Amino acid sequence: MTNTRKGEKLLRYLFVVPWVKLIKKDLIDRYSIKFEETKIHNDIAFSYLSRFFANSIKANSRELYCWVYRENSLSQQNKEPAIILDKIYVYAKAIVFYKKLHQGIRLKKMLLEMYFYLCLFYKNNKVYFKNAKNILLDIGFTNIEIFFGLFFSLLLNIYNGIYNIRK
Repeated sequence: MTNTRKGEKLLRYLFVVPWVKLIKKDLIDRYSIKFEETKIHNDIAFSYLSRFFANSIKANSRELYCWVYRENSLSQQNKEPAIILDKIYVYAKAIVFYKKLHQGIRLKKMLLEMYFYLCLFYKNNKVYFKNAKNILLDIGFTNIEIFFGLFFSLLLNIYNGIYNIRK
């Protein structure tokens, strides 16, 4: 990929994982960029902050990383409520960050997944729903945003056959 404005924007906002990037230590120290203290997705904030503060981003076509998938890995254990709460926390912070930048590239997927989990909590566990809602409120979401997010997520999930309204 040539270093065009569009290519840099894609590298900056679309390819989000930090484990395929070389990042200057000076950048990390200057802006105090750290990994989150969460059980899952602890690299998301590190990734978007390092990309945001970088003066330039360049691509290299060499294959330098080998990713291994394990069925029992923590990232595959999506159904534990504590892990889902961490996902909601991390996604909500990222959504607020991207919204401030007016960058919608990553928002749709994160919003859909975040509100999907919120709907599951609402349907199955009111205590975790309340915890998740408080996380969103603490990060800066409004009650109106949460209500409409739940409403549209519920409609989308009914439309896609995930929820049966006759139960």
